[in-house]
Amino acid sequence: MISAIAEFSVRRRDAARIISDNLPFISATSLGKSGRLADGMRAELITTLTSGLEHHATIQVRRNTATPQLTVKYIPNGNEAGRRIQLRYTPCRYGGHRWWLACPLCNRRCGKLYLLYGEYGCIRCHNLTYKSRLVGRKTSLFSTIQTLQKISTARRELATLKRTKYRGRPTRKFRRLLKLVAAVSGQPGGGKM
Repeated sequence: MISAIAEFSVRRRDAARIISDNLPFISATSLGKSGRLADGMRAELITTLTSGLEHHATIQVRRNTATPQLTVKYIPNGNEAGRRIQLRYTPCRYGGHRWWLACPLCNRRCGKLYLLYGEYGCIRCHNLTYKSRLVGRKTSLFSTIQTLQKISTARRELATLKRTKYRGRPTRKFRRLLKLVAAVSGQPGGGKM
């Protein structure tokens, strides 16, 4: 009973949140891999959102100071705004280092900062959620694969079935396989023949 209440409260909380997939963001990983975190680097970031809109931001990197930082200029509601974001890094096991962005609101290190209400912040500060958290188990990839496997095995058995009728009536196995294919693929007509 308690686990059902906890599960319900998690789903309710996530339902009220904004989905992060629809927001413009800055990713430390993509900036590092594209070489845009070099000292003195200036670049323009264009993020295409799922809605089809584009978000433009200009970045400038300063790593020679005591605290490396990233200056972001963007236009949130028609007015140009700028924000300095601290860069942090952690050493990797086999050499090199991984870059992180410090959230301007809570100072946590994050991989991505999202732009919401004209302010960059992490997923916790903006109270965001991922789209995948809202999708139920029935629509997951795993259940889709299981459904496809059931359909293919049922169709394979139907194709190799020796006898579909006995004395003019469909056999039980034939009816069961037809019902399974109809139920799994969502087609009507899985009843008696």
